[in-house]
Amino acid sequence: MNFALYAAHHSAPAKLTPIYAKFFYNRIEEFYQLGDLEKKKAIPVDYFFDRTISNPYDLEKGYIEVIAQPIIELWCTFLPNLKEDLVTKGIEENLKFLQKEKEEAESKIRKAPINDTSI
Repeated sequence: MNFALYAAHHSAPAKLTPIYAKFFYNRIEEFYQLGDLEKKKAIPVDYFFDRTISNPYDLEKGYIEVIAQPIIELWCTFLPNLKEDLVTKGIEENLKFLQKEKEEAESKIRKAPINDTSI
């Protein structure tokens, strides 16, 4: 029973991409709001919570690969009929989604004009 609850807690990356994307962006915004509050109160801001320097796509990819995916795959050894939905349609598709979002964000950064007035 404990493992079932633990797996459920880390199951967001195994959901279909439209559901997962909403969860991902809401959670990242929550982290950033906490970082904003820490800055306002002059408290050191953790890298994950600093919207000016963190890379949420790589952070999430690491979380999925190191924590969520192994848990979900282990869960699927108990319920193998769920593997296609949770791992193939869920985790693997969401890792592709994160990579695509990261590339789009990096493309926007490269295309942004540089406002350097010292030149």
